[in-house]
Amino acid sequence: MTKRIQTRNFGSITDAEIETIKAAVKAKVEGAIGSNQSIWNAFTNQDDNLGFVYKTFTDSEIQFQYFDFPEIKSGGSSNRFVLSGGLSLGPVPSTPVDLCATQRAAVKAKNEEINSLHTRLLLLQDQLHHATPQQKAAIVAEINETNAFITQAEAQLPMLQAKLDSCLSHDHRHDHPGGVVIDPTIVVDPR
Repeated sequence: MTKRIQTRNFGSITDAEIETIKAAVKAKVEGAIGSNQSIWNAFTNQDDNLGFVYKTFTDSEIQFQYFDFPEIKSGGSSNRFVLSGGLSLGPVPSTPVDLCATQRAAVKAKNEEINSLHTRLLLLQDQLHHATPQQKAAIVAEINETNAFITQAEAQLPMLQAKLDSCLSHDHRHDHPGGVVIDPTIVVDPR
């Protein structure tokens, strides 16, 4: 279906595509059922695959409506099933999407880590100032370790900032599958 959207193929769905979808759905359903069964369920046989149905909508049919899927008959028995569904439409939400959210979050997390390490360093230095001679060696070791963590975190920050800057300068309007134009979103990071 992704290829269909990317190539703007809005023609009727083919039997091969239906079979591909059917096989994928069946595998997912059987996998979900199987992963939730115990050994005792094997003897009760409560999860028969009764069939596969679908409903397509043409342009004029895409409106709010309730509908029934085609009837499913269980093998050679007289058991018949009908699934009902509903189709509702609404405007696409206009909530802004930050296309650089991952990179922005990584920079923010690294800055928070660095700030936390600096706070830890200040606390350790205060402890060192009031420590007994027996405690000082352990506190100095913790200060050295914290300084090493600060150096490591500060060394990682420029790469993360470069990724964010690259994302912010990139024209995202044509990144959506199918060539749909997406307006770049401006997100202000309050600091």
